Amino acid sequence: MICVHGWTPEKSKRTGQQEKKQIVTRADELKELAINIETAIQQARRLNLPTSAYILSMVSLEVSQALKAAAGDTEEDAAR
Repeated sequence: MICVHGWTPEKSKRTGQQEKKQIVTRADELKELAINIETAIQQARRLNLPTSAYILSMVSLEVSQALKAAAGDTEEDAAR
């Protein structure tokens, strides 16, 4: 059973009580990826690796565009 609020009720093996389990969406994964890329860009700059920082910046741009598209898809699904 999947609920509209993004969680599924499951019984905990430890307590036997129901717990909320988050469903990871594409947007959630893209947000996490964007954070990781930004951290890598900062580290590349600290290590004086300008080419790596530039390439990671291009990757960051691609991920942010995908995140905007994923957010648009979510809004369209909600409007239906």
